[in-house]
Amino acid sequence: MVTRCPAAAAIRLDRYLAGIALLAYLAFTVSHLVFHLGHLESGEPGWSIVLAVSVSLMVLVPASALLGARKLT
Repeated sequence: MVTRCPAAAAIRLDRYLAGIALLAYLAFTVSHLVFHLGHLESGEPGWSIVLAVSVSLMVLVPASALLGARKLT
């Protein structure tokens, strides 16, 4: 059911479905962030910084959207 939530939120824009889709996406991005932060030592320093910042943004953007949607209610 979790894989269908982003598609359902895109078809029928509902605050509840959008929240579920954001939570499902956050479950992926947080684990993705943890993985990449645990494997930074193998790359170049500049590339490690870019990777850490970009993957962190992948978590912060949907998290802020989720918190913003909660404040609207």
